[in-house]
Amino acid sequence: MADLSLTMTMLNGFLNGARTQSQSEILQWFLRMIVLGKDRDGADLCESGSILVYRPDGKLHLFNDGDFLFEEGFLDKNKFKKTVFATYEGMAGRAFSQKAIQYSSDVKRDPGFVNEGEPIKSMFCAPIILPSRRGRPFGVASFHNGPGAPEFSTETRTAMEFAVNSLSFALDLAARMPTNSVFIVHGRNTLALKSLWCWYSEVSAPRSWLSNRAEGKNCCRSWKNCWLTVARDLSC
Repeated sequence: MADLSLTMTMLNGFLNGARTQSQSEILQWFLRMIVLGKDRDGADLCESGSILVYRPDGKLHLFNDGDFLFEEGFLDKNKFKKTVFATYEGMAGRAFSQKAIQYSSDVKRDPGFVNEGEPIKSMFCAPIILPSRRGRPFGVASFHNGPGAPEFSTETRTAMEFAVNSLSFALDLAARMPTNSVFIVHGRNTLALKSLWCWYSEVSAPRSWLSNRAEGKNCCRSWKNCWLTVARDLSC
């Protein structure tokens, strides 16, 4: 069973650190520690995965700045011949175009699955939707398990959804940063901080938490403490 507490602990620190990082740095950290971190002291959610980012050419491109996925051994370059996809192509394209999570416990049963790269059985794709731009998604995050691994449990899928929502917020925060990475919201603007917290807890939190208080109680408390830390830091 996946260690979801580790995932939440890592995401808690991730949101704090995202205030000083670029979008590229945020995506690289998320891939290293959340999507591809199982064998590298990271999150225990899946065996592999990727992030596709929408580019000006109107297509979804595998995010791999500086070829870091290949250089650091996360992906085998010889197995990934296809790195650009149409916005309607495969499960990831469907998640992007429909702006909705797509999940298959056995991709062989999904006629839209694009069989490229490593062997995959279970696949979870979530659109990355920035809160300030809720129209076209920023991209898609995909989580994979191979033929020998179990399908994703409901709890693991909830953690994946929460992780991608956290990524969306972090990317949006980075886009608002000036080049010197100074936070531009005045520390005394408590209304702005309260609005951000309300958006995150009411809009971005997995829907299952709203109907199952026991499931989300501890995680919500952890995130609220994180926000209190952010507010305290900004008021200094």
